[in-house]
Amino acid sequence: LELDELEPTEYRTYHALCILGEMLDALITLFISTDWSISQQITSIAKFAFILGSTFIENSAAFMKAHLYGDLQCFVRNSVNIVAHTKELDPQHLIFLCLIGTDILEILFGCVRMIGGHSPNVAPDEFCHHAASATRLHHIFEQYPEWEHKPC
Repeated sequence: LELDELEPTEYRTYHALCILGEMLDALITLFISTDWSISQQITSIAKFAFILGSTFIENSAAFMKAHLYGDLQCFVRNSVNIVAHTKELDPQHLIFLCLIGTDILEILFGCVRMIGGHSPNVAPDEFCHHAASATRLHHIFEQYPEWEHKPC
C-alpha cells in the first residue's frame, strides 16, 4: 500500500485502522502468547489500556459505549492488581494473565445484567428481582452443570 497515493480521507481511515489494529493486537496477543514473561504481559496490557484510553478520549461514544470502555479499563486495572498482589505474596509464582479467572460475584452480576436485558439503568426493586433470579439460576446450574452453556 502506497501511502503517498492515498486521499486525505483514505489516509485518516488507514491511520485509524492501524491504531485499532495495534490496540487489538496488544490485547489478543496477551491471550495467545504463552511464552511471554510477566513483564511482557503487563507491557502488552498497558499498551492496550493507553491506546484504548486515548482513542476513547479523542472519539468518545463514536468509538465505543462508555460502559464497555469502563469494563475494559477495569479488566486492565484488576489484572495488574492481581499480578502485583500475587508477586507480593510469592515473587517466584508464575502468572499468566490469560489464566486470570473471575470470581463468583462478578459472574453473578453478569447474570443479573443479562437477565435485565443488559440495561445499565435499573430500579432498586428490579435489581432485587434480577439478583434473586440470578441466584436461583446459579443454584440450578450447580445441581445440573450440563445445563449451563459456557463459552468455549
